[in-house]
Amino acid sequence: MATILNFLLFSLTPFSVKAFYPHNEQSPLIPTLTPPTFIVPLILDNHLTYHFPSTTSSTTTPLDLQALHTIISASAPASQPNLISIDIPLDTTAPASLSISAASTRVFPAPDDHEMTWLDTTRPGSNLALSQFGIRKGGMVSIEARSARLALETPFLSVPVEIYNILLMATHPVFDHENTGLGEGVVDCAALSRFPDLVLGLGMQRGNDEGEESGGDGEEGEIVITPEQYVMRVGEGRCVLLVRSLGRVEGEEVVLGWAAVRGRKVVLDWGNGRTGFGW
Repeated sequence: MATILNFLLFSLTPFSVKAFYPHNEQSPLIPTLTPPTFIVPLILDNHLTYHFPSTTSSTTTPLDLQALHTIISASAPASQPNLISIDIPLDTTAPASLSISAASTRVFPAPDDHEMTWLDTTRPGSNLALSQFGIRKGGMVSIEARSARLALETPFLSVPVEIYNILLMATHPVFDHENTGLGEGVVDCAALSRFPDLVLGLGMQRGNDEGEESGGDGEEGEIVITPEQYVMRVGEGRCVLLVRSLGRVEGEEVVLGWAAVRGRKVVLDWGNGRTGFGW
């Protein structure tokens, strides 16, 4: 907790402005944020966990929703940071980052708001309402699904067992625990173009403008997770499947590890109670 609070206090300082007080009294600077944002690097460790650094020590904080929620809830009222954007590239060797911003209202939309699909969420990243979860390559096979959640502390997606079994038949993974170190299926990188997409059906969702549906003309909105996202290269011609089965627990939430948001911006907007996914 102390690391997170120290990170918040010191990382927002570059946006501080001087205030004038009567009688030349000394008072703490009040941090104020203006768009675009304060950008924090994300560091990927050997266990495929992203961390962000502390400015006051050599320790780092694992990237997860609770850590981000703590940053927002512990912030000073004057600064009011209430929006965090996360950018994780498809290439895991490329820089990843999170961005903290104060301006987040529908009058002043988030950066690239017109390129986002928004879901209303009381707590951003949690309880993302779904209508179905499916797998698609030409045709579509889907099952009913009620909700999903972001799990940024892990790369792995956890999906309904029915969809997982179809994915195994489509990707033909070889489970090589010793060589990958992950205990996950190794697949042929050259075959990615033949792998199916995973599809989150969102039902009728708000689009870019008030009252607009994301699917348009009565169509359901969706978020597509491509093979380039759920498969990660680990060596020459060797790729790992970053998908696991939820098992047969009825009503279990679909879990979206950071692989699900590789190559797209994800925005956690506490100010408006919503979660956004870039296209």
